[in-house]
Amino acid sequence: MRWTSQPPDPLHFWIGLAPRSWPVDAGLWVDLAQGGLGVASRLPGELPIRWQVEPPGEAVYLPPVSQELESRRRDLANSIVELGEPVLIQQVVGAGQGSDSVSVSVVFDPLEALLAGQLESLAGLPTGSKVVWPLIAGLTDDPAQWEKGLGALAAAGVEHVQPLALDLEPADKRRLVERVGEESFHALFHGDQPSEQLFSSLAADRGFGPFLPRPLPPAGVRRENRRLAEQLARAGELWLRVGRSESGGQDLYRSARWVDRESHDLSALCREGNLGVFPWLDPLSSQVIADFVNTGNSTLVQELEADYLG
Repeated sequence: MRWTSQPPDPLHFWIGLAPRSWPVDAGLWVDLAQGGLGVASRLPGELPIRWQVEPPGEAVYLPPVSQELESRRRDLANSIVELGEPVLIQQVVGAGQGSDSVSVSVVFDPLEALLAGQLESLAGLPTGSKVVWPLIAGLTDDPAQWEKGLGALAAAGVEHVQPLALDLEPADKRRLVERVGEESFHALFHGDQPSEQLFSSLAADRGFGPFLPRPLPPAGVRRENRRLAEQLARAGELWLRVGRSESGGQDLYRSARWVDRESHDLSALCREGNLGVFPWLDPLSSQVIADFVNTGNSTLVQELEADYLG
């Protein structure tokens, strides 16, 4: 298999490496890396049972598989974890219960259940689960459905829910029309894009934040630096979403990418007052890091999130 690298960010679930094509037909599912509808490759291929190239260096995304291939995908995930990298596994709601590994982050995908109107299936998710809520015009954009679904998720003890307004190609829309019927055609092809912000505002009333946490390596300097990069990227994404300056948001994102690549222990350097030795670190990003190192939270991230959800 071949893999595509992408900058990890909260919008795309912190994925750093995604399969260029997926050799498994798993029905309708959300492509978390691209923000669209998942599709199986038409070319012949096989899901490997071990990571066969150089160590990934980032969180690896493994989309859904059929039940027959679940053990094969689990073996692949375990081989990546052995290399010290986190894995993001996607499970279709109703098809599995997750993973016991602390380095494997499982995201449940309820697309099929939502299209079938089976919101009751959300109540059976494991406590502490992470869920993506795909937003599709005319199909999964009804606030009444959101309220009912969020209630079921909260009752199940789900920990995180992140909305994702899908970027659909015409072929994807035709697949959905074939799945749900011609009555969905106008909304799919001509409807407005559903609002992630509105969904997140409703979800916040039940204690859900707007973004899933970043999958992290098990220990070490890389883990701590990625935690700092997560705060910077969250700040950058929220900064842009609430309409602040483009340059400020990009500065935060640029610092997040630098921190991701940095081999020095930035938390220790911060506590020693030595962040100034890095010329690429702008004052706003330095403040985000200092807040998080000293308090465990970022005042800027909290301020931007309150603005976004308010």
